[in-house]
Amino acid sequence: MKTIVLTNQKGGVGKTTSSSEFAYLFSQKGYKVILISFDQQGDLELQLNIGDKKSFSLLDCMQAKCRIDEAIIHLEHFDFLASDDDLSQADKLFPDTVDAFLFNDTIEWLEENLKYDFAIVDTAPSRSILHRMALMAADYVLIPVDSSPGSLKGVSKIKEDIDLLKKRRMSEAIILGTYMTSTRKTNLNKGIENQLEQLSIANGTIKFENSIRQTVSVGESKQFKISLNEYDFHNNAALDYRKLTNEILKRIDEFHSK
Repeated sequence: MKTIVLTNQKGGVGKTTSSSEFAYLFSQKGYKVILISFDQQGDLELQLNIGDKKSFSLLDCMQAKCRIDEAIIHLEHFDFLASDDDLSQADKLFPDTVDAFLFNDTIEWLEENLKYDFAIVDTAPSRSILHRMALMAADYVLIPVDSSPGSLKGVSKIKEDIDLLKKRRMSEAIILGTYMTSTRKTNLNKGIENQLEQLSIANGTIKFENSIRQTVSVGESKQFKISLNEYDFHNNAALDYRKLTNEILKRIDEFHSK
């Protein structure tokens, strides 16, 4: 199983939309996928219309209040592990050094017992203990960036965090790449894309060729609680996500062939 973590310390860059879209598109290629919400805000739960389908949460699994398989929600195209509001108190809930490995333990159990091909993890927009736990469990990291200068700052910070964890032998995560979301044909957008490409190279990774264009259908699909590619297959952003998915899978294959 390959664990892909989507992260950026800035909110609103498209992590949650991307996470659910990748889960759907990976499943359409025949992969067995579990989508994991590691964000106490619970945006994925709303987007996926989980409602009363949730009996237990990821936090319950980590605190041994239930078996992991009891918390898994089986959706039409992929499986899902829901978040919990109490994750906002993660620093208090996980005070011991060994607690940092609890999420990694969950990921290992999923790999060993349920044989998923991919775990896709949506994270909170912060550099908290949850961010560190996600990076410790990650095989690969994807960094979405929108057309605001603030979202660029997260790229180098994530690289610093991964390097520190690797130095302590607590992570083997690889930054798979960065990509732009909500793009428009403006000079500002073009400038941010150029900066992101340079920043990605400086941090030893790439900016993916395909960006996600800003379209009304992205917001509409959220309202109707359905994948963008199911809602409007011919939409520009839906097409962008399909192309980006192919790029991501190709890059993963390249890493595995080395």
